[in-house]
Amino acid sequence: MGEAPLPNVRVGVAALLLRTRPGVHGVPEVSDVETLVGTRKGSHGAGTLALPGGHLEPREGWAETAARELAEETGLDTPLDAWRVAFVSNDVMQEALRHDLHGVRCQASAGGLGRLASSQWRNLEPDKCEGWSWMSLASLQAVDEQRLFLPMIHFLRAAADGRYRPLRGLEAVHSGGSNDEEKNAQEPSSKRSRVEGGEAAN
Repeated sequence: MGEAPLPNVRVGVAALLLRTRPGVHGVPEVSDVETLVGTRKGSHGAGTLALPGGHLEPREGWAETAARELAEETGLDTPLDAWRVAFVSNDVMQEALRHDLHGVRCQASAGGLGRLASSQWRNLEPDKCEGWSWMSLASLQAVDEQRLFLPMIHFLRAAADGRYRPLRGLEAVHSGGSNDEEKNAQEPSSKRSRVEGGEAAN
């Protein structure tokens, strides 16, 4: 009897697009934060709530993947420098024989993205998603976990126990993207080591 196939390890990037709920003015509290979620369709995890997102393509950085996937799925455009790394999880998808890493988010109410709070999303992949809606983190945490996509379960558990806090994060534009790789190849090694060591993430 042959051995069971090993999971295909891929890097999944979930676009955690945040906004303050309508009517809130001034500095938002955690309870004022909403995120864009949709119901998966036609694939593993069908019927569960999930964030927009997909997989890292060759020569992409995390921010590039998040912005691309969000635009492809919802029609919402975001600049790369708006994205922050919020949370990383190990997601073993038994149903799909896949092992994913997820975790990039963007705050839509700051950094020049306030216009997204009133922007209307579009469901550009109706064969993969039943539709999108804004939900508060508290509302999502009240949903039965059987109705949540696995990466969403891990993310919400982290938010509940304090391992994730909205409105914080590290830069998601990093030296893994194609443009940065080509630029870094021409820079002195001492400068590259400072950037890759985290000086650019502040």
